[in-house]
Amino acid sequence: AAGSLRKFTSRQIDLLSSLAQGNGTGVDLYEHRAVPHPEGLLLKPINYPEDKSFNYTAETAGVIRVKEVDKSFTLRIIETGSELDFIGLSGPEKAFLDADKTGDIIHIRNWLPGDKYIPLGAPGNQKLQDLFTNAKIDRTKRSEAAVFLSEERICWVSGFRVAEEFKVTDKTRRILS
Repeated sequence: AAGSLRKFTSRQIDLLSSLAQGNGTGVDLYEHRAVPHPEGLLLKPINYPEDKSFNYTAETAGVIRVKEVDKSFTLRIIETGSELDFIGLSGPEKAFLDADKTGDIIHIRNWLPGDKYIPLGAPGNQKLQDLFTNAKIDRTKRSEAAVFLSEERICWVSGFRVAEEFKVTDKTRRILS
């Protein structure tokens, strides 16, 4: 049966050719993976991750357990006048947000196609899809990223920088950690 190569990039075609000559272990082609086989190449469906959709609402103090991805997040308010060792509290799964800008209710959910925000220091909106791709986060792990929202605005994505809009400044009176 004749087929069309129009939907494949020239890079994918080059990789397939190389794979057919015995170089490499596989090539991802959209919803399939080409792998070597004694009779040529075999196309196998890519196993997509199970649905790990979640959506929680939290007040700005307490522990939120996101059972779908086996993670817990502790939310607390810190008055800016208190003594605090920020060095011991930093890390990819921790954030500091201006609590007066976030309000008293935080929503925590998985990422959705089309989600975007302005990470701290970025020149403009960034799609989460692009952030994940640039950080080389496997698509099977992307569903584990927790997206924190104030109303409908993204404040922070776990593992990434806080949103520019919610950053702590010298005018911040209360910090949501």
